[in-house]
Amino acid sequence: MQDIIEESVDKEVNSGMFERAAKTMKDEFQKLKEGITRTLQMDFSNMLKLTFFHKEELVKRLPDLQNEYKEIMYIHSAIQVPGNA
Repeated sequence: MQDIIEESVDKEVNSGMFERAAKTMKDEFQKLKEGITRTLQMDFSNMLKLTFFHKEELVKRLPDLQNEYKEIMYIHSAIQVPGNA
């Protein structure tokens, strides 16, 4: 049984198993790098656009989050253990 396993492993190693795995990992890393770069470029671009807007224009574009903030604070206070606030 052990000989069969060793032969199978040797066969896979000789057929380039590690080289294929390395290539696959390199390709996936490249995709990840491109995705991160694209996301950062979009986020940075959006940040610059918001930075250079006048306040009046900015207020029109940003959502009002007061209701969500109040709801979160209400839930936060509701789940606090007395004495640990």
